Amino acid sequence: MHSNEINKDGKHRGFWLIDNKNKKQPFYFTLKKYYAGMKKYVVNFKEKHGRVPNNKEFKKRAVELMK
Repeated sequence: MHSNEINKDGKHRGFWLIDNKNKKQPFYFTLKKYYAGMKKYVVNFKEKHGRVPNNKEFKKRAVELMK
């Protein structure tokens, strides 16, 4: 999640969701939105169907959400 890849010269390599200056990168917000959307989906699905979605149902919604 945080910048932890450092080159031999001491510079950060760029593999992070939050950089070394504590700035959240765009993909951080993509994941935040995805997890919030999927959590809401599971709660609503359970209320409607009395169970959590199965793998196929979950994957279908996950793909839809990421479009």
